[in-house]
Amino acid sequence: MKRPRPRSKSTIPGTNPGLNIGLGLELNLGLDLGLKLELRQGLGLGLGLKLGLGPGLGLGLGLGLGLGLGLGLGLEL
Repeated sequence: MKRPRPRSKSTIPGTNPGLNIGLGLELNLGLDLGLKLELRQGLGLGLGLKLGLGPGLGLGLGLGLGLGLGLGLGLEL
């Protein structure tokens, strides 16, 4: 007889449905802003904005599927 697994919230970021917003600071490259939206099926949309102290402004857009497949688009001014 199989015992049902208890339902619990995962503590690993990105594994639960919902909106994940991350803000990170990179000392050498500048400020990193990330916005991630995940749907229940494992489909994820990611939007990243990077403000750098060096070359300029970077904007990235990513689309990922739950199977680990990903598509990334980057723009640097």
